Amino acid sequence: MEAVITREKQIKRWPREYKYNLIEELNPTWNDLAVGLGLPPLAP
Repeated sequence: MEAVITREKQIKRWPREYKYNLIEELNPTWNDLAVGLGLPPLAP
């Protein structure tokens, strides 16, 4: 759990554009990943 919190704090300091690029690299179609975890989809 500590590793996750540390990583989240790291990413929080990054510029928005860098975060978008990371998302594009890992999820290029911007699929709602919550659905795969059994959660309801986010509203559009």
